[in-house]
Amino acid sequence: MLCSLVALRALPRRFLALALAPLAGLVSVVVQHKGFGYHFHPVTASTHMAFMVVVAMLWERFRDTPRHRHLGRWVAHRVDDAGEPAHAQRLDPRRR
Repeated sequence: MLCSLVALRALPRRFLALALAPLAGLVSVVVQHKGFGYHFHPVTASTHMAFMVVVAMLWERFRDTPRHRHLGRWVAHRVDDAGEPAHAQRLDPRRR
């Protein structure tokens, strides 16, 4: 998603490094032949950071919108809720 936002010039090119970080984390897991849950922490951390960048971008774009236009604020809140780590921990079957 961040790659497309960089391509559309909604975000500066410096965010391309963050956009490719989850892929680099997956490549490092595959190349090193690892697969335990804690080996994927760089992937989940960079994905959550990417969600935070999207939320910040949406907030900057829609913070001055009139009160009767709630779509941008609603989208920003939903993206923020989707990236919530506590929600991911509740769904983890090993934490029951």
